Amino acid sequence: MIASQNDGDIKNSRILCLTTSFPGSPDDPAGFFIYQLTEALAGQGLAVRVLTPERDRPSKNWPQSVSVHRFHYAPQRWQVLAQGPGGVPARLRAGWKNYLLLPPFLASYAWYILTLARKADLVLANWAVSGALAWSLSPLHRKPVVTVLRGSDAVVKGGQIVSSSPLLKFALKGSKAVVCVGKELEKSIKAISHHPEKVGHIPNGICEHFFLVDLPEPAPTMNIIFAGSLVPDKGVDVLLKAVERLKNLNLHLIIAGQGPLERELKELTQRLKIEHLVTFEGQVPPGRPMAEMMSRAHFLVLPSRHEGRSNVILEAMAAGRPVIGTDTQGIRELVKDSETGFLFPDGDISGLSRAMEKLTQDPGRLTRMGRSARQWVLDQGLTWENTARQYVQLFRKAMVSEPHKLRPR
Repeated sequence: MIASQNDGDIKNSRILCLTTSFPGSPDDPAGFFIYQLTEALAGQGLAVRVLTPERDRPSKNWPQSVSVHRFHYAPQRWQVLAQGPGGVPARLRAGWKNYLLLPPFLASYAWYILTLARKADLVLANWAVSGALAWSLSPLHRKPVVTVLRGSDAVVKGGQIVSSSPLLKFALKGSKAVVCVGKELEKSIKAISHHPEKVGHIPNGICEHFFLVDLPEPAPTMNIIFAGSLVPDKGVDVLLKAVERLKNLNLHLIIAGQGPLERELKELTQRLKIEHLVTFEGQVPPGRPMAEMMSRAHFLVLPSRHEGRSNVILEAMAAGRPVIGTDTQGIRELVKDSETGFLFPDGDISGLSRAMEKLTQDPGRLTRMGRSARQWVLDQGLTWENTARQYVQLFRKAMVSEPHKLRPR
């Protein structure tokens, strides 16, 4: 129970964290930012339990600061709906047969939410699907729900939501509070919410290892890095075509990530005759290994067709790396054009190649932009400790206010 409702002290309160993506080991990038959040919340004195789908052979006795329950929803070899690159949406797009897994997935998820929420003081639901399920069961578990929305919950263009999760409105209706990880997402969600006052913004933190990376220095070969899932929305094909236009320059592209498009992208490098300019590193573990990978690069390119508030952009900027990204809402929120990097129109190969040429041909600009990028992150105070403190304040309000009165209809 709540330690002291009179003074709002929620230390030792029990938080049930719902997520469809959570790492199975320290080297697993799936939902690693949620692991970092739960660790930071535990560091604030909260008792955190995570509910997430089962995956193959997770590490035993890890993590140590939070308890993790992995629910089973199909025979082991069929449990492919979550935890992969791009998460559940990517798996559903991969083939219609994966939709057959949705009913048992949702049923098992709902059962364990109900079972574990009864032993919690508050439910922290990541993504709209978790928030909607937690609210639909609230007449039974009667615990406040705080939902965190991320880029995959709603596609924002021109300040408006052009597509969203079908469960978004239910998550908005039933949550005591709604957290948006990006400011642009917050504005858009407030515009469609009947209770905009309960929608707010709390940014993700950044692993401290990135701040320790030395600023980039000019070199005979300029290394470019892309880090992310190899799925259609990431626009890696656009990046490869831009590299082909600059193949006479001394540059090299490092692709850190895995996904269903890996084979297709490797074939594209062969057709473009740029195999010698591209290295597919595969999946790079998060935290220190990714920071070390970032130290080998001079700048990051993220040509995504859609992004929320990108963690890899923040990590690159903390490492003092300029960022070239698509001029979309989530990226424009982080990258100041011509100050900490460059923006280019979605799918514009010429615009991307021009931006890359500017950084590879002007070492002084590269260093200045890298320094400005790191300073911006420092000015924002983007640490996981600060993030956790903001969540604790939000939990305090949600747990000591009047009982949740909204009911499913």
